[in-house]
Amino acid sequence: MNLTMNRFPGGNYTSTFRWEDSVGPKDRRPRRAEVAWQCIETNQFGLNEFADWSRLNGSDVMMTVNLATRGVLEAMDCVEYCNLEGGTYWSDLRRSHGYEKPHDYKYWCLSNEIDGPWQVGQNTGAVSRINMP
Repeated sequence: MNLTMNRFPGGNYTSTFRWEDSVGPKDRRPRRAEVAWQCIETNQFGLNEFADWSRLNGSDVMMTVNLATRGVLEAMDCVEYCNLEGGTYWSDLRRSHGYEKPHDYKYWCLSNEIDGPWQVGQNTGAVSRINMP
């Protein structure tokens, strides 16, 4: 398919995504009601499985953080888990999950269309802007 980039997670699902639910041993991952798609999210294919899949197909990852129903602190935790080498809570947790090296994501998506009335946690576009250095 010659994929160059894949976004995780994608679509309306992003608005209720809890990235922490998608890492660690699969038998310990919570099953949650997924209100956007009206189903049960099992979290059996999560952040690290997506990283593995993207490496196999040679594509980059655009990691998406949920700024609709969650916030900047949770987004910062996700960046720490994905991109820091070690020595912090979240980076060491990733290492304990069998991923010694960071994912080193360069591309980050800040939510998904949260100004749309179909989104859980709808906000105006002005609310969704974040100043990045």
